[in-house]
Amino acid sequence: MFAYDLYTPVRLIINEKKDKYRSRIQLDKIMKSLFYIHNKKPVIDLLNSLYGDNIGYSAKLTYLNKEMINESIHKTAVLISHECDMLIKVDFRGKSYEYILEFQTQNDKSIGIRLFRYSFELKVQSINDLNVNPIIIDLPNPYVIMLEENKNVPDLQEIIIRIPNGEQLKYSSRVLKYWQYDLDLLYKNNMYLLFPLKVFQVRKKINKIKESGKKTPKYDLLINGIKDDIFKVTKEILEHINIIYKERTIEVSEYNEFGVVITNLILYLCQEVDKLSHVDEEVRDMIKTLYDPKVELRGTLNAKREDIFNLLEDLGSIPDDAKKLVEKEEDLLVLKKWLKIAAKVNSFDEFVNRATLN
Repeated sequence: MFAYDLYTPVRLIINEKKDKYRSRIQLDKIMKSLFYIHNKKPVIDLLNSLYGDNIGYSAKLTYLNKEMINESIHKTAVLISHECDMLIKVDFRGKSYEYILEFQTQNDKSIGIRLFRYSFELKVQSINDLNVNPIIIDLPNPYVIMLEENKNVPDLQEIIIRIPNGEQLKYSSRVLKYWQYDLDLLYKNNMYLLFPLKVFQVRKKINKIKESGKKTPKYDLLINGIKDDIFKVTKEILEHINIIYKERTIEVSEYNEFGVVITNLILYLCQEVDKLSHVDEEVRDMIKTLYDPKVELRGTLNAKREDIFNLLEDLGSIPDDAKKLVEKEEDLLVLKKWLKIAAKVNSFDEFVNRATLN
């Protein structure tokens, strides 16, 4: 637990190296692309898994302006370098939820302070009426997702805030130790949005190569080992993405977006290592061999379903049971048979009965 006085000035340390700053910006953009995914269902499933708020898929998601908050904080303190954070507002059935997700690769002991400052500044900026007394500030719910294994990472990041009258306020951030979750466990807990982040498990080896340079004995052998690790973890991620795709949890567009995130993360991790500079292209080709046939097949299936619906509409408004039957079928040969049936039947009941017998 970390304690500091609210009335004591706090100055955090910023990393002044421009290349590392640009690197953080790159990662931030990649992470945003993961959360700005076309279908909000994976994001809602993740939030429900982390917070247990039982948000429905009809909820409205708003990504809050972190840059505006950073600019405001800069007026009073210098920000510490960080990996990535997401500020998300969710509106569902008349109730609002606000979350801060912080992604970290290293054990940053000041993270509790930063999350508190983000949260506090966010709510201060949203105050519409300063004439009320007292002014009530509800802080967003924070969660830290630690990507790399570190035995010193606590389950809870806490700070105690001492205010002038002697009272103490506790601010806590729960921590998800991502390395404890393999792909099967992420799938089981509906955290499949985090599948692509498994590529981070090769980061330490890549950084070791960067630090040691080409003079390291067996340099080429180490490079090949890293490549094998990248291809292996990519293959495992894609296998699990295939599972949720077949279950219709995600569609073709999300499959593609996951692939883009994986490729960009690998490009981000491998930058500055010459012999790893084209690994992302090889990974992209690997994803493409799986993605392109799926796009073609899904397009063919949808076209065949549309043909069936066009024939059935001649009988009137298609009932839900018949529509769901056609929409759920993934076998192209079966849909072709149903198309022939749809062309001959005189009622929806006849279509459903004959389709379910074949």
